Formats: sequence, structure tokens, C-alpha cells
Amino acid sequence: MICRICLVLGFLALLQPLAVPALAQSQSRAVEEPPLTIERPPAKSDAGKSVKTVTAVKKVEPTAQDPAPLPIESPAEPADAASPFGLPAVGQEPSSPFEEVPAPPTKPVNDSSPFGADPDAGAATKPPTLKAVDPRDARVQQAQAPARSGAGEVNPLGAAKERPAGLTTQTTGAGLTDSSLLPTERLSTGPSQVNMAVEVRAPEVSNLHVENLFYIRIKNTGQGDAAGVTVRYPLPDNAEFIDAEPAPARTDSRVYYWQFNNMPGGTERMIKVKVKPTAKGSFDHAVTVSVLGGGRARTMVRSPELKLEIRADKTKPLKGVAVGFDITITNTGDHPARDVEVQAKLTPGLSHPKGSELALKLKPEMGIATIEPGQSVPLKLEVDTTGMGPQSIDLSAMSPDVPAPVTARAEIEVVAPDLQVVVEGPSERYPDNIANYKLTVSNKGSAPARSVVVAAQVPTAGRPENVQPKGKWVAEARTYYWSINELPPGASEVFNLQVRMGTIGLFTLRTGAKAQGVQPVNKTHNTDIKGLSKLAMTVNEPRGALDEGEESTYEIQVRNEGSKEAERIQIRGIVSENLQILSVSDANGVGGSQQAPDPQTALFQQIDRLPSGAKVTMSFRVRALRAGNGTCTVTAVHDDIPVPISQSMLTRVLPGNGPVSR
Repeated sequence: MICRICLVLGFLALLQPLAVPALAQSQSRAVEEPPLTIERPPAKSDAGKSVKTVTAVKKVEPTAQDPAPLPIESPAEPADAASPFGLPAVGQEPSSPFEEVPAPPTKPVNDSSPFGADPDAGAATKPPTLKAVDPRDARVQQAQAPARSGAGEVNPLGAAKERPAGLTTQTTGAGLTDSSLLPTERLSTGPSQVNMAVEVRAPEVSNLHVENLFYIRIKNTGQGDAAGVTVRYPLPDNAEFIDAEPAPARTDSRVYYWQFNNMPGGTERMIKVKVKPTAKGSFDHAVTVSVLGGGRARTMVRSPELKLEIRADKTKPLKGVAVGFDITITNTGDHPARDVEVQAKLTPGLSHPKGSELALKLKPEMGIATIEPGQSVPLKLEVDTTGMGPQSIDLSAMSPDVPAPVTARAEIEVVAPDLQVVVEGPSERYPDNIANYKLTVSNKGSAPARSVVVAAQVPTAGRPENVQPKGKWVAEARTYYWSINELPPGASEVFNLQVRMGTIGLFTLRTGAKAQGVQPVNKTHNTDIKGLSKLAMTVNEPRGALDEGEESTYEIQVRNEGSKEAERIQIRGIVSENLQILSVSDANGVGGSQQAPDPQTALFQQIDRLPSGAKVTMSFRVRALRAGNGTCTVTAVHDDIPVPISQSMLTRVLPGNGPVSR
């Protein structure tokens, strides 16, 4: 009997542990889920006052498969360990496992830190130190490696097959996108601290095929906003996913994802997950949380822009007159331009004491190192005009703050009257002859020539006879002067002058012209006054009549009555057929034989020179052959007179012993 009683008591003792879960299961149908309580952090003015709490309770209808939830505890933590979320220590029953606790206060920003962070902040509020991760690290490669096919292992950090919901795409550059980049407008200016705390609470013991809840709690303990928060929960192999609140954003194989677009500093989120064990043994609820944190700083991009202007005070200056150029440099941009320098390049018709390429720096020239936005700086440049025609100045302004130089150009036309004198006249004349001269004065320039004076000087070897138009004769200078008030560009004036030549020699007519502001121009013309040899010749036969068979002498006299000696004189005498030349006597008085190819021709030796006023005499002897009129013709040629001059004489030949007829 006693043994039976002991066996019954022992059997009841074995059944007691099984009865407790069953009882708890029956009571869970009337148990509510823990409420979610959000507390407003106390303000400074509310110190010492009670804080009102708003509690939201969600009713869950009991089901046959919904056991009572187990409290979220962490038995591994020591009794005095503080939860990063401000939850009570293990062993204490919180008023609500979802109660929100305000973020711990932080110290004021210390300006000594380069980013404004307090270097003395405590470990509880100090953000973790960021350290660059070597992508070649074995752990990184393992975490980024895809799940092996057939191995039964799922990489909870593996790449998702589709972009998680709630993430925005930020354009980082032309043609570059990255889903992990936060939009600029969601980033705060200045230092940003993002520190995410994660807590997972699940029952220590669960029955097979019995649904139970576990909780995932995440909190942003930093000061900055956490964006793109992604919670990844790989479902264990011996568990079945039932439901979750909030529902997962997506599922990738047995990995469940929750997405929170923005979590400001100090806020938290709670996820309730309901699973059901499908096999005996232990498993872990491993949760991975990734977060996007960042900061931003604004850079204002400004641009100085230079504008260069140049204006000449004369557009058509006279040659030799200085020209001033007004230069203005303006900063039309919105930022100062430093160390502005202006360079000028002159064309060959313009000159400056410092050369044709000038560098004008504002600091030494104007005492200005920087041109502020909207400021204009004037410069003055003066150059001399040394050439005619189109001229220009090319300017360029540059600054280290302006990417490319700006340019400007000023164009002018240097004009000037250009007087030219042309003299036309004979190159050779003889004494006492008239020489006609034509004097033309022209303005070939691009500006009018004013107060023009034209002059012509006549040397003593000549005497003016006629002048048109009439000018002023100055006897002391032997010069004629004419005046022209204005000679336009391209115009001409003509002056005619007649001069009677004087003695033999070179006659030089000197002419010139000048105008206001124009250098005089001179022109000369030479006329060679040559002497003229003038031969006079006489032929004489003293008897005038001869009887047949008688002899007589013809005498020839040649005189140079000109102003120049006659050169290479050749004299020839020809008689009629009833006369016969017997002998010839040359000018030097030496007799000789007949110098002719036939009896009727007498050829005298050449006279090389016969000075002016000199004369020579020569003769030849003839015989009368037959009665009749006998003629004698003498010709002379020399270099100055290529055409022969001649002289003739008649001699009668009478019949022998007959009376002479006169």
C-alpha cells in the first residue's frame, strides 16, 4: 500500500513540470501583448514635475497556437548591467518592454575640436572611432562572399536580389548612381554622429511546434540622423516564420528584411517576430543591422569675371601726334580677382618708351592688388604715332582667379599729308635756247596738306623767261615761290617754268615743297647745256674760166663758227667730167697724190679736231679737158652734224684758141 502511494506521488511529481507550460498556455489566451509606451523627454521647465505617459495597447485575440509570450531577458548580463536602451536590469519587470527612454544628455560642443565634437565625452556618448577597412581582409571577403550552393548556409549580409524598399537613389555624379548614398537634403550640416544599438530578446526555452515571440529592438544613440536602416534576420533552419509586426519589407530566401528610412538621434524601433520551432535543439536569433550615416558641408562656388574695354581719344590722328588710350578693367563676377595684370601689344606704327609689348600690373601702376566684384579700375596708356595707315593695340587681362584671359582691341588710322614733287624738263640743251620745265606737286597722303609752299631755284646759267602761274620772284635767292592754302589728299598742282640757257655746263633746277606739320621734300632736275660746232666752208677758183688744156687750183676753207670744237671732219671734192683732178694738198700743207678712186674725186685726210673759231685751208689742182661748164662741189661731215654740208662753184672751160665768152 505504501509502495503504491509512493509510486503515485512520484508520478505526480514528474507530471508537475509539464503542467506549468500547459497552464501558462491556457492562460495566454486572455493575456495582452506588452504595451508600447513613448515618453516625452522632460524639458528644462518641467524639472521636478511628473511626466505624462501615453500608452498604446493592441489587443491580440488568443488562438490555440499562440502561447503566452515569454519575457525578454538576457540571463548572460550581470544584475547591475545597464541596457543601452534604458531598460530595467534583468530580473526587474518593466512597466512596458517597449517603453521609449530619452537619449542621454550630451556635453556642449567644444570648439577646440576640428569638427566641433567634445574630445572629453564619456564612453557612453562618444561615437565609435571610424577605421578604414582593408577590402583584402579575410573577414570582409567572407562576409561579402555569396552563399554556397547546396551547403545549407545563408550569408545574412549577402547582396539582395532586389533593391530594398524605402531606399532612395542618390546621383553622385554624371552617369554615376549608388543606392547606398544618401540624398544630400537628408544630410545635416556639420558634425554628425550615428551610433546604433541592437538588442534581441527571445525565450530561453520553447516547446516544439509552439509559436513564440521574440523582439528586436534598435536605437540610434547618436546625435545625427540614421538613414537607410536595414534589419536582416536569417531564419534558423529548425524554425518556421509565422508573422512579424511590422511586416518585413521583403524576403530573400530565408532572410527577412525590415527597412527604416530615417531614425533621428535618440529614437528607437521595435520589431516583434513570431516563429515556430520545427525541430528539437537550440538555435540563435541572429540579427544584423546596417545603417547609413553621413554629414554634409556646403561650398559656395563663385567666379570673378573680368571685362576689358579700351577707347582711343583720336580715331584718325596725324602722324607724329601722340594718342591716348583709356583702358577700363571691370570685375563683373561675384568674387574678387587677385593680382590682375594687363598686357598690351602695339603694331609697328605705334611706339612706347618701354617697347611694343607692355605689361601693366595693377599693384605698381595703381596701387590696387585686387578688383572687387562690380569694381572698375581705369588705366591710361599714351603712345606715339610713327607710321601711317591702320594701327591697333591688342589688350589681354589675366588673373590667377580667372581661368582664361579676356581680350580687347582698339584700332585707329594714322593719317598724314604726303607731299611729292615731280619735275619734268629737257636733259640736254644748247646755249641761248629755251628749256621748258613742268613742276607737279601732289598730296599722296590721307590728310589735307595745309599752307603749302612750292619753290623753284634758277641758277645763274639760266634766265627765267615765262612762269605760269605767276609766283613771287626773290632775286637774291634766284627763286620763285608759289603758295597753296590747302591741298586735299589725292590732289595735285602744276607749275610751268621757261628758262633761257646760258653758257655751256650743267644746269640744275632745284625745287621743293613743304606744308604745315610736314617735313619739306626736295627734288632736282639737271639739264646739260652743250656747245654746238658750226662749220662754214668756202670754195674758190680764182680764174673762173679756163681754156681747154689749162690748169687751175680750187681752194677750200673750213671755219668752226660754233661754240664747240668740231671733231672728225671729213672733206671731199667732186668735179665734173670736163675737169680732171691732178693733185691734192691737205690741211696740214703737205701735198700728195690724188686721193680718189677716179679723176673727178678728191678725198682729203680727216681733221680730228677743229676748235671753236679756228679755220683750215686745203686745195686740189685740176686741168680743163673739154669746153663746157665745169662744176666743183665740196662736202664736209663731222660728229655733231651727221648730214653733210656742201658748197659748189662753176668754172667755164673754153675751146682752145677761141674767144672767151663771159
